[in-house]
Amino acid sequence: MEVVIDKIRIIISIIFISMIANGCGLIDSNPSKGEAINASFKLTDTSGNVTNTFYSGKEFDMRFMLINTTSHAITYKYAGAPPVHFQIMKNDSDIAGSFYSFPNILINSPDTLKVGDTIQVMWKDQNYIGVTQNSSLILPPGSYQAKVLYPTFNGVNVKCTSLIGFSIIQ
Repeated sequence: MEVVIDKIRIIISIIFISMIANGCGLIDSNPSKGEAINASFKLTDTSGNVTNTFYSGKEFDMRFMLINTTSHAITYKYAGAPPVHFQIMKNDSDIAGSFYSFPNILINSPDTLKVGDTIQVMWKDQNYIGVTQNSSLILPPGSYQAKVLYPTFNGVNVKCTSLIGFSIIQ
């Protein structure tokens, strides 16, 4: 059972790494348009204060927000649900992710973000980690990376930091 779960995680990780490349504008799907919008990805304590240092055993939040500031609706595609996912990594190893407890249907789902609409997602690192919704993870002291994976937006270059380093202390 663990081997199957590990293979599924590897497949999902590969899909979402390709989403990062597209989502952060590393692969521009429509370079002639040239429009850019900013997105924000940040780590906060449970009071909403931005920080990169957290205590072991305490919850923290990962937040992503993108607003369509263009003059037209933007179409996008994503694999699975929800369209924005978060990961926690240590030394290039995937430790936890917001998508592990969702049944991902690996088809490209189209959607539209209208002018002025927002995609805003928050994930508490200790909720819904692992294969089942009841599992949790206490990160031991050390250095980690937080990653956001979001859809490819047609004709728009999304400017976003997709990887944030953070520390867990005693």
